[in-house]
Parts: sequence; C-alpha cells; structure tokens
Amino acid sequence: MQFSAGVHAAMLGGFLILSFPQNSEPQTVYQDGTNGAIYHEKPHEVEPYRKQFQDLEQLALDQKRSHDLLAAAEREFRNVV
Repeated sequence: MQFSAGVHAAMLGGFLILSFPQNSEPQTVYQDGTNGAIYHEKPHEVEPYRKQFQDLEQLALDQKRSHDLLAAAEREFRNVV
C-alpha cells in the first residue's frame, strides 16, 4: 500500500482471513494482539473483515506497480546506505 492511499482500515492492525478446504470449517479471522491471539469465527464477526479486505484490494497497487514501487525503494535505500 503506498502512502498516497491515505488513511485506510489496515492501519488499525493486520489480520488474516483463514479459509479451509471444501468448507470443512467456517472462515475464521485471526488477529495477533497484545494479550495473545484473537479468533473471530461467527459469520457476523468475519463479514466486516471480508469487507475491509475487499476495500484494501481496491486501494492496493497492481503487481507491476507494486514491483516498481519496491524497486524504487530499494534503489533509494542503497543510495542512503
């Protein structure tokens, strides 16, 4: 995510949406917190994270632009060090 994306929901902290083969288990959201791991398993708990992830996908750069951004950051870093 580039800085020009501005304030976005992922700034509040990371999360993982876990999906299981053949829907053997419901989707689960995992968050690593100060007091340990937090798991959200109920559909009404998972849905806001699914929506947040979709929103982040819309803000994210495509693969080529991501590569170009990282390559530029690497060049800048090498010039500083």
